[in-house]
Amino acid sequence: MFRVPLVALVAALQCIFPASSSFAQQRVPDVVVEAVMARALVERAAFHACAPLEPHPKETVETIVKTWRADMKDSTDFLLKAGYPENYVRQLVARLDLQKATPGFPTRAALQAYCAMLGDWLYRLSIFQYSIPQFDLQKALKR
Repeated sequence: MFRVPLVALVAALQCIFPASSSFAQQRVPDVVVEAVMARALVERAAFHACAPLEPHPKETVETIVKTWRADMKDSTDFLLKAGYPENYVRQLVARLDLQKATPGFPTRAALQAYCAMLGDWLYRLSIFQYSIPQFDLQKALKR
């Protein structure tokens, strides 16, 4: 009796709301993602600012830039797979510009004081004791 209308209704709903995982998991921009990504950027920008004080500044800067780019690629991949809209993810990553976020200082003494406040950031960088956004996102979004 109700079988034909029910089948028609289910078919119509599948056209409107497909069962694909990307649609079912579509997410909107949220403060958790923004906070995780901003934290990672601020930390890495601080490292980037202090790199010129190190014994091998060119190599240190290259390492920081290279790891940031890799983290942005991995974070992009993670967010897209998690269902965030591509446009949002692309705009977010574009805003997370390491060069623009790196603080500048009027004197070398000011830079040295700032870097001293960070502690042994180079050691933290060498042992991966800093915010790695794709892993932090995984933890934060499980909640």
